[in-house]
Amino acid sequence: MNQFTYSDVRQEIIDAIKKDLIGPRDGDEEVLDELPELSYLTGLIHPLSKDSEIEFDQQEDIALEYDDMDSFGDEDNDDKYVNKYKVQNSFGISFYLTNEIQTIEIKINWGDYIREKSIGEKNGKEISKRKYRRHHRSLTLKILADNSFKSKTFDLGIENKNSIDTAFYRGVLVKISQYKLSEEYRLVSVYVTNNRSADEELSNGIMFQAETIVKTTGKFYFIPEYMCREVDLTDEFLYECKPVYSRGYGCGTNWQEFDGKTIFVETTFIPEHELPGVNPELTGFIPKTFSMKFFSKPKNRKEIIERLANLHDSYLGWVENLKKDPKMKRPDFNEKGKQVIEKCELQASRINDGIRLLETDDTIFEAFCFMNQAMFKQRAINAFSLKNGRGIICNLREELDKDNSEWRAFQIAFILLNLTGITNYKSDFRNYVDLLYFPTGGGKTEAYLGLMAFLMGYRRMTNDESEPYNKDGGVTIILRYTLRLLTTQQRDRLTKMI
Repeated sequence: MNQFTYSDVRQEIIDAIKKDLIGPRDGDEEVLDELPELSYLTGLIHPLSKDSEIEFDQQEDIALEYDDMDSFGDEDNDDKYVNKYKVQNSFGISFYLTNEIQTIEIKINWGDYIREKSIGEKNGKEISKRKYRRHHRSLTLKILADNSFKSKTFDLGIENKNSIDTAFYRGVLVKISQYKLSEEYRLVSVYVTNNRSADEELSNGIMFQAETIVKTTGKFYFIPEYMCREVDLTDEFLYECKPVYSRGYGCGTNWQEFDGKTIFVETTFIPEHELPGVNPELTGFIPKTFSMKFFSKPKNRKEIIERLANLHDSYLGWVENLKKDPKMKRPDFNEKGKQVIEKCELQASRINDGIRLLETDDTIFEAFCFMNQAMFKQRAINAFSLKNGRGIICNLREELDKDNSEWRAFQIAFILLNLTGITNYKSDFRNYVDLLYFPTGGGKTEAYLGLMAFLMGYRRMTNDESEPYNKDGGVTIILRYTLRLLTTQQRDRLTKMI
């Protein structure tokens, strides 16, 4: 199975999620046996003047049965259980164009579900059933975008007056606004609002599977966001290779490039973005360079310092290459680029300070070795647990004799740059929060578990009864996880390290 097979399977899952949450699941003319509001969860644009009100007793296939009705209030309460909530009644998209006169095509698509009656059978008797049949709606507006207007509003019922379905388009409003940013560029926004009547036959007047697609015509194309701003953001220097062409209001957006230019942007109610894989390995470093077992032995102090110094030099060399980047010669990026590089140089300096502490402070180096010993042992315990859980004959000594655990470069660098801040109470960096950013599964937990092990060891090694508080007890670290399953999984790793 190659990588493309995995990609195809993933895309099938994404498509299935979209069909399930947005629809339609069964083509443009599908028929539903239940209220469409209950069938689809997003991509719904409700009438402007109406809150959603779903009465569950209207659905024949939903049974509410309770053994103890007292828990739901007094016996004389109404049997209807109504859920009211604020609903979305508009959505929009903004993008950037040049100030030249040009025509853009705005296509609005949605589905209407119209109630129909059919005859069914239940317990041998004929009964009347409700069905909702989908009707696809689509209309394209060709707008001459020039300087003659700042804002225009179109009623699709008027724009589609010659169609037999005009009544269903009436009240769907499309507002187009323009804002001049500079002599070259302008910001254009397109908003769609549902101002139809909340007709029960039209499934409460809701627009389902709503989307807006905007295309440029002729020689024109959409302009990336960073080129149109008067004030550049630092992030634009970092992510110029991933330009932003549009923004959504009440939704997300997608765009497509053809021959390196974007001529197509659209709204989406399930945004998706593919993150490329990140390789944590560094070139020029042989395996086991940052071995936890090797780093846990005080006798290896000289070579440990040398290996860490090589890591610092490698990072500093990478930072120096950033200064030679061609875009640093561009006036629009030079200032922000320097700010990014200055931050990188600061981190390199902090890493070097951490190495100097290991070289000159015996207690800090002892705590560093203690940290590596604890991390190595918890990894060995984990490997033994996995094998033993599968019924493989093994013992813990076998795992402790191996050298199968090593730091990734970003993990040990993160630990080094924090050594000064957590050992020197007067350090300016105690006022900073260092965010470790890496894709899921890359080893962020291991990095902060290492820092925790170092700090718990260092506090106990430096405890002095004459100080205002004892460092050999009390609270050292506070952890907080936002997901229950993640809390359980991380707790297991934490307790092994402890």
